[in-house]
Amino acid sequence: MERVFKHGNNPAQVNKGIIIWSAKSEYESAQISLYSSELVTINDAVVTKLTNVETGASLPTDTCEIRIPEYVYVEWNTKGTPHDEIDGNAPDWYPDPLLAFERIEFKGNRSIWLTCYISAGASAGAYQGDVHISINNESYILPIVINVWGFSLPDKSTIYSSTWLHPSQLVKQYGVRKYSDEYWRLIDLVADDMKRHRQNVIFTRLNLIKTIKQENGRYIFDFSDYEKWVKIFLGHGFQAIEAGPLFHPKAFHVVSEKSGKKINFSKHKLKEFLQSKDGRKFLAV
Repeated sequence: MERVFKHGNNPAQVNKGIIIWSAKSEYESAQISLYSSELVTINDAVVTKLTNVETGASLPTDTCEIRIPEYVYVEWNTKGTPHDEIDGNAPDWYPDPLLAFERIEFKGNRSIWLTCYISAGASAGAYQGDVHISINNESYILPIVINVWGFSLPDKSTIYSSTWLHPSQLVKQYGVRKYSDEYWRLIDLVADDMKRHRQNVIFTRLNLIKTIKQENGRYIFDFSDYEKWVKIFLGHGFQAIEAGPLFHPKAFHVVSEKSGKKINFSKHKLKEFLQSKDGRKFLAV
């Protein structure tokens, strides 16, 4: 799909309806591109009942979720990218995160994003309905057809897929305190959402392991938060735990027992630690 930029050209190919092909147990998406030369308000957008005209069977009312692509400012394009692979010309506002639908105003270009999930129990066939979009005081209707194939994606994926997840960004985005009960509830929700989108490998930072350096130079390791993290993701069916790079300066969170302050490791000190008796014991766990 093409990104719909605020002030760029509309997508070259314009369809007067939405046609989706999907297996069972699969997510498929579609995008509706909108343009207005004046400031207008999108008041509402809903998908009507999706019905198989041959059998009369219907898909659940929550089959399709409607969201709004939000814009984030990108200062530059990735260096070294071939010109024909560059999407847009930074600096510019890029549509990226998909937010829950809410009433919005826009002038120029905007888009509405549909994500449809076909359950494993759906019957094969073509399901027809409409997307109703209310803009100002007018209603626009766009037909939608979801063609469901007669097979399902397996519950367990055989391809390892990893999207790096950084807890610090979740803390910043949702305003929760790290390692609080609220934080772990958030991690559980994130794990559930990732699993539903067929993620089966979780990037796991080693600084989840609390490390205390004693005055005698020995180290104490507390794996409780690490174990809680691993338990959550394994409980959601994840198949592999991907550790972060050992020689990254921020790979470990080490606190001095005497001062209670964090100890910053240089690469030299980190290598020295990993080669020590306690370091080898840590790696063997």
